[in-house]
Amino acid sequence: MQILAINYKDQNGSATLLALMVLSLLTIMGLSGARTGSVEMEIAGNDTLNKLNFFSAEASRAYVMMNPDVYGAGNIDSGTPHFFPLNDPANDDPTNPANVAPFNMGNNQSFSGSVQYTGPTSPPRASGYDTSSFRAHQYAMTCTGSGPRNTSQQIRAGFYRIGL
Repeated sequence: MQILAINYKDQNGSATLLALMVLSLLTIMGLSGARTGSVEMEIAGNDTLNKLNFFSAEASRAYVMMNPDVYGAGNIDSGTPHFFPLNDPANDDPTNPANVAPFNMGNNQSFSGSVQYTGPTSPPRASGYDTSSFRAHQYAMTCTGSGPRNTSQQIRAGFYRIGL
């Protein structure tokens, strides 16, 4: 049996080449990590804007609950939405969208919306209201929340009020 011995001569620079290859690999990994971090920051920023707009639209829903003039007896004309908030609630026509002045919540957030009467129906079962004496007046509301960077989000919801 014969053993061959290989004698490498002239290996000058092989350590430098190996170091350059490892450095190149580490540089590519670092750039990839930086890019991933940048994308993650954009995603987090967009998520924050989305949440701000959603909360603005939710504030719009609370505004409707606190202002029965938007959904009260004055809004029982099917097919004619009432817009809110108005520039001058005492004098402006709520059916004209040009009279809307979005409610400024600060921090570049605002909301506006509309409530439309969709018709009467019987009160829901177990609501405690006599179906021969009371009606459930159904409404559809569209709430728009606006936020920084000209972003917005809409929420559509239905509700009813009990009346005669």
